[in-house]
Parts: sequence; C-alpha cells; structure tokens
Amino acid sequence: VQQRASKDEIRQALKYGFGPRVLFLLYSVMLYKAIVEQSGAAYTLFTDMQTIGMPPAVLLVVLPAVVGFATGLSMAFVGISFPLLLPFMSVAGDISGYALFLAYVGGGVGYMLSPLHLCLTLSSEFFGARLGDVYRLMVPPLLAVLAVALVAFLFF
Repeated sequence: VQQRASKDEIRQALKYGFGPRVLFLLYSVMLYKAIVEQSGAAYTLFTDMQTIGMPPAVLLVVLPAVVGFATGLSMAFVGISFPLLLPFMSVAGDISGYALFLAYVGGGVGYMLSPLHLCLTLSSEFFGARLGDVYRLMVPPLLAVLAVALVAFLFF
C-alpha cells in the first residue's frame, strides 16, 4: 500500500457510504429489480417481440439490453433474459459462442447505460459529474463494442 487513508478520510467515506441518500438509492434499486423480476415483464416483452417477427439478432440484443437497463445489474439481465433466449443461442444442440457474446454485449450495454447501475450513479454523484456528460462519453465506445459483436454474430 503506497498511501494510507487517514482516520478522517475513512470516517468521511463511511459517513458518505452509510448516508441516508446512498442507503435509499441502494434500497430503491434493489426494490425495483425485484419488481421487474417478479412482474414477468421480460417474458411479456420477449413474447411480444416474437409475435411481431423480430429477427434473432435483434432479439439477442434488445431483450438483454432492456432488462439490463431496467435493472442495472448484469446478474439480472443474464438470469432473466438468457433462459428465454436459449433457443436462439443454440445451433444443432450446441450453444453458439457468437450468439452468447451478442446477447451478453447487448445486456452489458443496457446495464452500463442504466441510471440504476450503482457504479455509474454513485461515481457520477461522488465526482459531481452530470449523467448527460457521462453518457456522451460512454455511448460511442459501447456502440462500437455492440457493432463488433453484431458483425461477429452475422458473419462468423
């Protein structure tokens, strides 16, 4: 350890971390996540997308992205959307790595852009950054990664 935090810095960090605003934010995000999971909204979205005939590539991106954005958690978008998308990820009984990659990148883009993603929200608040400015910096590289995943899925 090159630098040690002073007792005042530790006290200030704990005061911030256990402050009512941060605790309320944590509680709100977890409550919202539970509501999204219990409501069956992802399943309804999935069946609606199938009904209108969306191509598999769109399904593999949009469903995890929406669930990721709605929850702000990677475990949630994987746990909720991947079981629904499994038939679109399978090729002759085997899971396609490219389809899995595309779905994970889609979900990752969704949760990285979610205002419910605690890392994004707490970091923006701590550093005094406006979310609009942060999004302006985040969107181009996230779209580039999504484009690479889409190319890999479509052409390999």
